[in-house]
Amino acid sequence: MPPVPDDARARLRTAAGVGQLGYGALKLRRTGRGWYHVALGARQLVQARLGAKGAFSPAADAAVDGIHVVSLLALAAVRPYRRREALLGAANGLAWALLDAALRRDAPAPAGGDAFVTRTRA
Repeated sequence: MPPVPDDARARLRTAAGVGQLGYGALKLRRTGRGWYHVALGARQLVQARLGAKGAFSPAADAAVDGIHVVSLLALAAVRPYRRREALLGAANGLAWALLDAALRRDAPAPAGGDAFVTRTRA
């Protein structure tokens, strides 16, 4: 069964993605750097769109954010001159994973019975 679309999470991710894209575009214009923010904003928008359609579950969102955290922690370990940015990015990913867990909305169970039993008229 596909996940239930969650508009609150989708709106929050959309707002964050638009902000991240805007910040990345401004940073690119001023300094020539900022591709990380553009890529992160685009990822947030894709996750928001998939979540709004019900094609992406909160668990999948948390998994993507977890991969983001692990990859940036690895980057912080191997590239000391990028450690600050990598740890900030890992904290961002961890915050999103925790927010996904807090905002998770499971489909309500049917009233008065087992979720796996379907009743038909006799």
